[in-house]
Amino acid sequence: MRVLHFSVNEQNIKKSGDFSGIVKGSKGYLKAEFSFGSEWSRRKAAASFFTEGKEYAVPIIRNRCIVPDDVTDADYFRVQVVGLEKGQIIKTNKVLVRQEG
Repeated sequence: MRVLHFSVNEQNIKKSGDFSGIVKGSKGYLKAEFSFGSEWSRRKAAASFFTEGKEYAVPIIRNRCIVPDDVTDADYFRVQVVGLEKGQIIKTNKVLVRQEG
């Protein structure tokens, strides 16, 4: 399993660590791990993965989630985090993840 690390502060998401050598077509292999700033501490969060005009949302549990197989065949996908607390919704920007192939 390969873990892709992201840092989330306020409405900004950034890649952390090494994102080189990700090969497209892997299934059930990629996971995402998120490091959150304090403003996210009480929010329920989900990661949205975007590719080829489609969005795939996955709940973030204990700061981790699986990268959906639906996005691993493309040359790239984008990641965004959405948080919810007491009816308030916060979204981050989207960050690009390239895959080789």
